Amino acid sequence: MTEFRLNVPQDNVRVREIRAGDVLYVTGDIAIARDQAHKKLLEAFTPELVGLPIFHCGPIARKVGDEWKIVAGGPTTSTRMDALTPPILEKYQTRIIIGKGGLGEIGKKGLANYGAVYSEFTGGASALAVSKIVRVKKRLHEDLGPTELVWIWEVKEFGPLLVTQDHQGNDLKKVVTTEATSRLDAVVKKYS
Repeated sequence: MTEFRLNVPQDNVRVREIRAGDVLYVTGDIAIARDQAHKKLLEAFTPELVGLPIFHCGPIARKVGDEWKIVAGGPTTSTRMDALTPPILEKYQTRIIIGKGGLGEIGKKGLANYGAVYSEFTGGASALAVSKIVRVKKRLHEDLGPTELVWIWEVKEFGPLLVTQDHQGNDLKKVVTTEATSRLDAVVKKYS
């Protein structure tokens, strides 16, 4: 396991060094987008997102004066965005996806084709995620509504993010599942 501290988007070239099992901390701007936002981003090019990591999240926010404050910002399940991942990676040159649950086969092919990685933010650690936000920079495509619009957050040391799928086809969840199943089979056989 290697730990990477990346300033994005300038350190995107280093993503090809990252492997499943590594840990990331991201500093810079990240985009926050869910299902409907991904569809909108493919229909309406949004140049502010080029090169930014995308966090699959539907945050809860409140306005304080003229600024938006994020109250909760935990990850959402990424498999819903699986089919949309390759065209997003291509169109926006995104090299880091953040979410929970991993991507399916279509998304994993996108990671391989575009030299990207999938990383997971621990579910249930919304307070940790929010503590890493320096400020809300923008709200885009507000016509999608409060949970689906696109956000741009400036973050510092956003993480820890566990890389579970990399651009070389390594899938940490698959490895862990195979190993756990093997151990379970051995235990069942021993006590049967």
